[in-house]
Amino acid sequence: MAITEARLLSVKQLAVYLDMQEATIYSKKCRGEFPAKCIVKLDGKLRFDRVEIDRWIDTHKG
Repeated sequence: MAITEARLLSVKQLAVYLDMQEATIYSKKCRGEFPAKCIVKLDGKLRFDRVEIDRWIDTHKG
């Protein structure tokens, strides 16, 4: 399954999707830069809802 098809993305997948370093993803998460509805914890693992990430991106275009 391609990254763009997956609903929930790992930190590594999100880093590729956003063309950022994984450390940047963690930093943004810790600083609260991602809306809470973007973040999902499954079995203790951090995941990001791609649909919500896309909405977040749309609000930050500019």
